[in-house]
Amino acid sequence: MKPRSLLFVAALGLLSMQSGAQSALFDFNDAPIHTSLPIDLTVNGISAHFAGTGQNFSIQQADALGFTPAGFSGFCIYPNSVFQADLVILFSRRLTDISILCAIQEYNCDPTGTMKVTGYMDGVFVASNTAIGSEGVWPTVTLSLSATQGFNSVVIHYDKKPPTCSDWGPIFLADDMYVTAANDPPTLTGNICLDGLEVGSAGYSANLEFRYPGTTTVAHSYPITLDVLCNYDAGVVAEGTWDVSVKFSHWLRETLPNPVILPGPNLISFTQMNGDANGDNSVNIQDLNSVFISFGVSDPNADLDGSGLVDLPDMNIVFINFGMSGAN
Repeated sequence: MKPRSLLFVAALGLLSMQSGAQSALFDFNDAPIHTSLPIDLTVNGISAHFAGTGQNFSIQQADALGFTPAGFSGFCIYPNSVFQADLVILFSRRLTDISILCAIQEYNCDPTGTMKVTGYMDGVFVASNTAIGSEGVWPTVTLSLSATQGFNSVVIHYDKKPPTCSDWGPIFLADDMYVTAANDPPTLTGNICLDGLEVGSAGYSANLEFRYPGTTTVAHSYPITLDVLCNYDAGVVAEGTWDVSVKFSHWLRETLPNPVILPGPNLISFTQMNGDANGDNSVNIQDLNSVFISFGVSDPNADLDGSGLVDLPDMNIVFINFGMSGAN
């Protein structure tokens, strides 16, 4: 980590403890060197997707120009050409604050060019701010934005050229991005693929269980219902580390060990194996008997493919998954 950043991070940590906010420093030193955007980075539970417009940006050494702009070190985001491009960043969490260090291509212009940051929430404009650098060669500027209502994406844009200088270019480098996440409660959504269905999954319901890790003891249970695309929304859930488990009617139970549920949106998906016609969480001869007994009639437990009738495809599902068992 850069020495200049240590005090800033310590201050952010103190602020985080005082306010309950979650902060993170993206210094790009763990980013893949010489790789063009898009890239994805995660720091302190906050994920950021970096992309560029125009000729794009890439990850390079901060001294790639033969010198290092003030405040830069290690790796940074570097323009791929001399033509103007915007840096677009999408976040996994709603943010209230962001700052990012930029170095503008200029040679002792006074005043310098103007950088602009614009924040959006789900694509809707929230706020913007501008900043002007100090005189120098590739002068640096700290570009920041605060908005209590929050934002989950920003655009970093070279906004205006120096008004009285001719030795400049509309490009910039970026380093040391600090972000603070809003105090949003943890929510959980995801996708659950129900194996073997011939029809849509809309209306299929189950209880999503949060269990104490390594046990079958349920700490929290959330009723969920799938939509036609197999998506679910459990709403606000308990923060922490849990074993997350679910079983739909004649599908086998699946348990994911130890996913960490953080403040803000979380995503967990499952694939459920079909064939448990008698509900004992395994596919065996009893399930085959259940299908035989209900053959030719409408029985939701034995109608494994959801066609409305128990028939040969339901038997095939049992044969395919015969001998399989679900998680405890």
